[in-house]
Amino acid sequence: MRFPRSGPTGHELVADPDDACLSQKFVEGGYTLTDMACNTAVLLTALGIERAQVVGQSMGGMIASTLREAP
Repeated sequence: MRFPRSGPTGHELVADPDDACLSQKFVEGGYTLTDMACNTAVLLTALGIERAQVVGQSMGGMIASTLREAP
């Protein structure tokens, strides 16, 4: 994960979703898109980020779309 840094329009945060890249910790049953979206919401909340523009490619895009519906 890279931590927030200043960019031309604010800050950036780049995180590996569960079971991807450097975050591979295969749990029995795996993770659902809802699990990954909820984890992203928890991360944003923990960092005090109330509003964000979330983008992703491939699975990241599916997580971003699911995040809109996360509790």
